[in-house]
Amino acid sequence: MSKNVKDKVLSARITYQQYDKLSKIALELDMSRSEIISYLIDNGTVNSESIKKKELDSAIITYFARPFNNINQIAKRLNIAYKTSGNIALEVILRTQEELYKIQSVLTEILSLIRSSYDS
Repeated sequence: MSKNVKDKVLSARITYQQYDKLSKIALELDMSRSEIISYLIDNGTVNSESIKKKELDSAIITYFARPFNNINQIAKRLNIAYKTSGNIALEVILRTQEELYKIQSVLTEILSLIRSSYDS
């Protein structure tokens, strides 16, 4: 039987306040109450901050993936230029510097977005 098959039903009595709190957390996180309880069982604790941080972590990876890919492409081109000619033309160095400044600007903007996400 697959590990992810949910074939057991849990019935529990809780207070109105507990139900209301669970419903508010589920609404805030756009998850079902069952998903919240499963998360609690799997992770030991549940709060909106821990789940939001996990979502933010994947967002951070997405934001940083493109600039770092660009840096890798620049490094690859410089390595090819150096290996084929033994030196790198000033024009290539200046273009590379310009591209790196653009990437620096993008990364600075991403960090600002991340900081504002953590602050809110």
